[in-house]
Amino acid sequence: MSVQSSLIRELMLDKFELSHNAAEESKNICCAKGEVAVDFHIVTRWFKKFRWGCKNLDDQARSGMRKTVDSEVVLQAIEANPACGTRSVSGKLGLSQMYAIVQQKYLALVSRKRILLQQDNTRPDTAQTTRNKLQELEGINLMPHPAYSPNLAPPDHYLFQSTVHFLRSGYFMNQEEVEASENGFFASKNKN
Repeated sequence: MSVQSSLIRELMLDKFELSHNAAEESKNICCAKGEVAVDFHIVTRWFKKFRWGCKNLDDQARSGMRKTVDSEVVLQAIEANPACGTRSVSGKLGLSQMYAIVQQKYLALVSRKRILLQQDNTRPDTAQTTRNKLQELEGINLMPHPAYSPNLAPPDHYLFQSTVHFLRSGYFMNQEEVEASENGFFASKNKN
């Protein structure tokens, strides 16, 4: 809760105890603190709370509020068993499933051993400074960019589609298993 909202809530409580009504108090607060300081409906809601006897000015915990979770605990749970699903991680730690999904994707991005550069069909920048900088960086191999050919696009589509279906049917624990499986898949394909 911000300092501004706590001051406004204290002011509303004081005015309620002086028997002011919500409508005039909403106007007074907006005149004193600015036009968008507080909405009439919020003042009305707080006055109802005060009428019911609730004098607590703090925000109450709600189901939609964010839980504080130690990210290290989540990362350790995922690293301990990388094949576990997000539901099992969120169930063990009492998290929302979305938080576990985000942490798992973050772990996959952070733990990469090499730099991955996306390649598209446009010709890369071949400025001398760019080439020199790429040669200075360790771990980056510069590969020639293939020319775009419209007669290669349809076979690529069918090859990639069948590759995706093949990979979805398997369960791989590490990169080596994926590479070995792909090599076997491509070896089984007709070269023509």
